Amino acid sequence: MLLRVGSRRCQASSERDMARSPLKKRNGNAPEDIIRAAERLFGEDGVSLVSLRQIAIAANQVNNFAVQYHFGDKDGLIQAIFQRRLPYIENRRRIQMDEARREGFNLYNLNEALFRPIVEEVDENGHRVYVRFLAQIVCDNRTAHHWLKASSMVPSIIEIMTEQAKLCPHLSETDLSYRLQLVNAMMFQAIYLADQNEPEVPKFEAKFTGALRMAAAAISAP
Repeated sequence: MLLRVGSRRCQASSERDMARSPLKKRNGNAPEDIIRAAERLFGEDGVSLVSLRQIAIAANQVNNFAVQYHFGDKDGLIQAIFQRRLPYIENRRRIQMDEARREGFNLYNLNEALFRPIVEEVDENGHRVYVRFLAQIVCDNRTAHHWLKASSMVPSIIEIMTEQAKLCPHLSETDLSYRLQLVNAMMFQAIYLADQNEPEVPKFEAKFTGALRMAAAAISAP
């Protein structure tokens, strides 16, 4: 489970509905508004605690069954969020990998190539809602399978893992895989907390780069 600072999980769902302002309509694009609302709410409270009705209300949809109409269920909606975000992230990661290759691969720049494109994804208010959404998905055993399904859309991950393995010949494939799982959980948690507590760019960047250094050390440890 994610470590939460100032969590609102203890509030009743009706109170959460009332406390949140619905998204402004943008050219009547209901599917896009629903995706944006779901990404934000899933990131705030986790997938299991957010109802499809709450998402419809937050997306300013008159029909409470709008989510089912456009996406079928939560699984379809989660995959739609990934389909919206991952093509850009994959392209941006390729650029990061080219830069890392020119300077010579190391565990720090490989981790940066993996995670920086994710933290660059912000909403119209500058909030890293996708990071929060992804942290909830990956760190919850009940929803982690969604990321495994979506990971086929980002083949750069395999390239990064291959280069990480070359830099860690002292680790077996099993040990490296386990460490990378732990590092992923740590990085998402670190990014999540930094976005909550230090949203200003300079402070967030300091927290983010510190986490990258920690991740590199964790992977390479004897």
